[in-house]
Amino acid sequence: MSSFLDDALANDVLCFAKRSSRSLVVIVGPTASGKTDFALDLAEALQSSSIGAEIVNADSRQLYRFLDIGTGKILPSEMRGIPHHLLDVLDPKQEATAAAYQVQALRTIDEIHKCGNCPILVGGSMLYVSSVIDQLRFPTAADPARRKSLEEEYEKDGGERLYRLLNESDPVAAASIHRNNKPYVIRAVELLESAGKPSEVKKKETPCYDLLIFGMQ
Repeated sequence: MSSFLDDALANDVLCFAKRSSRSLVVIVGPTASGKTDFALDLAEALQSSSIGAEIVNADSRQLYRFLDIGTGKILPSEMRGIPHHLLDVLDPKQEATAAAYQVQALRTIDEIHKCGNCPILVGGSMLYVSSVIDQLRFPTAADPARRKSLEEEYEKDGGERLYRLLNESDPVAAASIHRNNKPYVIRAVELLESAGKPSEVKKKETPCYDLLIFGMQ
């Protein structure tokens, strides 16, 4: 058993998992902080009390196949029979994004709940963790043609008109961006056109899970 987990803590986690059908245990911390062993011990403690537990990866690097060295990725032989999800799901040539991860993670967690088990979200990529527990809203990808048009318009007057448009529509976003910061001004206008106010695009929603969060050091 991990030095972080004693009988009293294991009992607290058990009571938490039994209390809600939407429970989500979250373990965060840097590489080599003990997250993996702690998650496995928690999962075994839950299973010993007839509550199924499954682990969901929330480390962006561990999503990739072949990237085992330096990522702290668990080996199949070390999983102790505990189901693990979202490991080795991307080719190294594929791009990992928090938005795409969020879709996969939420689907996986819901499937675990449908089986009557308790999901344990484990990882060191805080944006990825936040995408799940805070239900972040992500903007759509930029349209290349529209971006080129905005870049050309920015060059005409140094971004004066675009910045004025942004300031009139979303002064909160405008206040956080200098007019001379061309990439940020253009992206803010793109968001304004496609997703509403940039200052609200990543606004957190009310979490849809009952959360128990552990931070490792």
